[in-house]
Amino acid sequence: MTTKQYDAYSDLITFTRASTGTALRHVGYGSELVTNGTFDTDISGWTDNSAAGGSIAWNAAGYLDLDADAATSRASQDIAVTAGSVYAVSITVVNLGGSSASALYLDGAALSKINFVVEGVGTHTIYYVAPDSLLNISIRNFTTGTTVSIDNISVKEVIFDRATDPLVLFNHPTNVPRIEYDANGNRKGLLIEEARTNLILQSGNLEAAPWGATNVTTSVDASTAPDGGDMTLLTSTGVNADTAVSQTTGASIGTTYTASVFVRRDQHRFAILFGFGNGTSGVAFDLVLGTAQVNATWVSAGIDIISPTIARIYGVVTPALNSTLFVGLASSIGGLKVFSGGEALSFWGAQLEAGSFPTSYISTAGAAATRAADVASIPTSAFGYNADKGTVVCEFEYQYAIGGGFVRTWEIAGNNVDRINLYTSNSSGRLNFAAVENSIIQVAFNNLAEFNAFRDLNTAVAFSNNDFAAVVDGILKDTSTSGSITNPSVPRDKFSIGSNFTTGNQLNGHIKSIQYYPRRLSNAQLQRLTA
Repeated sequence: MTTKQYDAYSDLITFTRASTGTALRHVGYGSELVTNGTFDTDISGWTDNSAAGGSIAWNAAGYLDLDADAATSRASQDIAVTAGSVYAVSITVVNLGGSSASALYLDGAALSKINFVVEGVGTHTIYYVAPDSLLNISIRNFTTGTTVSIDNISVKEVIFDRATDPLVLFNHPTNVPRIEYDANGNRKGLLIEEARTNLILQSGNLEAAPWGATNVTTSVDASTAPDGGDMTLLTSTGVNADTAVSQTTGASIGTTYTASVFVRRDQHRFAILFGFGNGTSGVAFDLVLGTAQVNATWVSAGIDIISPTIARIYGVVTPALNSTLFVGLASSIGGLKVFSGGEALSFWGAQLEAGSFPTSYISTAGAAATRAADVASIPTSAFGYNADKGTVVCEFEYQYAIGGGFVRTWEIAGNNVDRINLYTSNSSGRLNFAAVENSIIQVAFNNLAEFNAFRDLNTAVAFSNNDFAAVVDGILKDTSTSGSITNPSVPRDKFSIGSNFTTGNQLNGHIKSIQYYPRRLSNAQLQRLTA
């Protein structure tokens, strides 16, 4: 039997997430791939595919004009790309000329198409996963009798995990795995989360409706958000009064939610989340000391440091009287409403999600949005799987809390009654191992380790007939000399990472590394690998 080492998640793992998803990550960009995307002196490099009655032309101001005199105007260009890679595609519109919108189409060789509708002037960016080796950019103006002017078009490959690139809260496209880092640039691993929905209707812009202001003025704090965009600066105008913006949400009274928002740490010292109850119900945060004071119906809170200037504050609440969330300034850790006027603090990325702990940020722009669950697995047929014996070594961490049910670190299974897995019970809060055959538990190691938020656990489990062992952080935790793994009702044909066989019970944490050995390693080897 031969072995092979895979160093990247993309080498072997099948990964899906049917939505975008954010993670703090080193993000850089490759060279410009568009020929003459700035239109400084002409429009060479672009093909005129306009219908009769439409045309493209160079504007002396350095623009590409899409003239739809009597029919659609269209300019296009083919670009060589790498299938499966992520590309940042941006377009700067300087004039819609009476048109309600223009469109940017991205077509592959197989004509897989993205229709990117641009409804306003300014720079618009999307991230595109190339389905093949050809990217056709097609810019079109459909509104007869109008001229749309384009100042710049850019296509650059997104380069992940280069240590010299800045840490950015990056919104990964659909089905792109999220490798996350901490605020110091240390690699945390592959982020695996359950599905969540952000009920805030306008998460990134706290100036926009349906946000309303109470004793504050709002303005743009440019290029300061964790994703490189703008934050909203709140400046107090009131004296001894609530100083916040608020939004009525779709939260239900009696259900537990987590509210969170990103905030600058180098401005006013104290921030507050409140609402869902009487006037004293909320959490005040000291952004310097990293402490929080919980009041009334809010049950817990915390501060996560994202960068030297940005933190994410969060609080857990079960609404008692209403569904309104307030985000604003506090005068101190204990005083919520004592202001002299002029205090200012910037916010971005508000989130309200059902659950007792926060998950990664979900962007919204006018409607609630859902991030799908992360699912990672490998067919056992794709590597040297040994049905008679094996060892799995896995380093991982939970995040804030354990989700519902039996949270999986990994599972080798063919169905729900034939499984080998490492998991945590929501009720016990402890790490366990089980080998189950035909619905009969063969081996159960309980209480291998206690759950602690952000605790890194290095684990190893070895299994063969009548010979099992489990090690955590170099310490032998349990052994068994009875139990079978070789007679399941169906073959264990799927190795699930961070979830179960049926793609549920997500880890809500990071898989830093995972190794499979097609043999039963000795207990001494297990200890050396995890010490």
